Amino acid sequence: MKNNQIEVSGEMAPAAVSAAQMQKARIESAYTIALNKPRSIDSVRQNILRHCERPRFAEKVKYSKPVGGSSVTGPTVRFAEMALREMTNIFTNIQVIHEDDKKKQIQVILCDLETNTQFTKEVTLNKTVERKNKKGRDVVSERKNTKGETVYVVVATEDELLNKEAALISKALRNEGLRLIPQDIIEEAMDIAEATMKRADAKDPEGAKNRLIDAFFKVGVKVGDLIEYLGHPIDTITPAELDELRAMHSALREGSSKWSDYVESPTKVAEAKEKRAAVKATEKKGEKLP
Repeated sequence: MKNNQIEVSGEMAPAAVSAAQMQKARIESAYTIALNKPRSIDSVRQNILRHCERPRFAEKVKYSKPVGGSSVTGPTVRFAEMALREMTNIFTNIQVIHEDDKKKQIQVILCDLETNTQFTKEVTLNKTVERKNKKGRDVVSERKNTKGETVYVVVATEDELLNKEAALISKALRNEGLRLIPQDIIEEAMDIAEATMKRADAKDPEGAKNRLIDAFFKVGVKVGDLIEYLGHPIDTITPAELDELRAMHSALREGSSKWSDYVESPTKVAEAKEKRAAVKATEKKGEKLP
């Protein structure tokens, strides 16, 4: 590099120079704003908690996904986006650092401009997806799921790649961004959101159930799937199950998990085996199930 110019194969690259200058100007501008308009952490807290008092937002605050033999819960991407926005003076940068025919590596950077605290995450986007139907697809490999069904790893389409990339970047922004927000505010916000949903569910349980059914349908999960997962009719769903399913839906919507992750998790497989064993034992005795 000579005189702040970038050379490629002996020639100048004006586009690269322009991009670098624009990025520098963006960062300098962000630091200037942070210097002149520092955040008030008390205002940040009040604003975040106020969002969590709205039922339609509160229902999207928590996610839940299976990891090993247990469930992991935490704040969603939607919550992190809101909290980072209310924090103000947070600089984000997303750039591709490598790409070939099989994968793309992306770097996600978040920096608190007031404290110069920075977190960086590199994510790898494999250009494949799993599908049960291989018709018209370029199959890379295949496997058997816990139900004995064949699942195909196929080359992703452009739209599938865009969705997968957006989900990976959003997850990285959430995980790294939440590290810039005081943990006590996050915990308080989660409690407020939970209390908000309990009040809303108690006020209109039928409406809460129907909205959840419709939400799952939009991500490809039908009522029959929910009944099979719960092990009882949807009409008898409990408040705790409503909360659990709502958190599961958040993870599905954000691309953090797939429905198969829940129904094929070790815990659910073990539960299903226990239920089948109970049914067989009851049938042998000639008794009727309750």
